[in-house]
Amino acid sequence: MEYYIHLVWSIFIFVTGLMFGSFFTLATYRIPRKIDIVKSRSYCPNCKHKLGFFDCFPILSYVSTLGRCRYCKRPISIRYPLIELASGFAFLIPYLFFGFSWQFFALLVAYIYGVLVIGVDVMRYKMTDEEKEEVKRQTEE
Repeated sequence: MEYYIHLVWSIFIFVTGLMFGSFFTLATYRIPRKIDIVKSRSYCPNCKHKLGFFDCFPILSYVSTLGRCRYCKRPISIRYPLIELASGFAFLIPYLFFGFSWQFFALLVAYIYGVLVIGVDVMRYKMTDEEKEEVKRQTEE
């Protein structure tokens, strides 16, 4: 019985990591562009079409659309599913080693902080000149 409880918790932790990974991809794209990360719905960065319910399931939607936007058919960066998978495992592996302990939570906090800080910095570097000008205009208003 204990094995099944551990298995259920492991699946729950992994899925939670996938969801956090999905949020990380959203946040690292939007924060340097000064776009709201809480209220506005997810959208395709190419065509700006708001994503439907099934489009928001992290890896399943990427696989089902063969890595393309369902609406404009342009390729979606592989970084989205890779960050989501990495986050799933980054949540699962410490749980498998430490269980629910302070070490587990400390590693999660460090991982979350590191992904957000590094991800935002990388995405700020990758912004186009037009995006930088738009952010500059927004901050001057």
